[in-house]
Amino acid sequence: MPNLCWECKHNTLKMKVMVPPECTIKEYLQRTGNFQSDIASLVKEKLEQYTVHFRSGGELRQMTFKVVHECKLRIQRDANQTNCPCYKHSQQAKAISNIIYSKQQTAQVSVLSK
Repeated sequence: MPNLCWECKHNTLKMKVMVPPECTIKEYLQRTGNFQSDIASLVKEKLEQYTVHFRSGGELRQMTFKVVHECKLRIQRDANQTNCPCYKHSQQAKAISNIIYSKQQTAQVSVLSK
């Protein structure tokens, strides 16, 4: 069911960067702001959550993020409903609409690689 939403023209994609508890959001934003410059690997951890390893200042760093998709129409469906009545296939590639930084739960914390 979620895979259909990814291809729908009413869908928006957001990237939620998971900030470790020992960092402030501002500090983490400065540290990871250039993660696209030299990506070494991208690993899918679990549903919608990824870890990217990137080179920055001669070091290999790690950042965890979630890709969140939302229906612009805000249609709620129950688990038994497989087809959305408003689904319209999008012919265009999806781009991330915005990046959100938020604190990770303590149990989700990944250690920064150095």
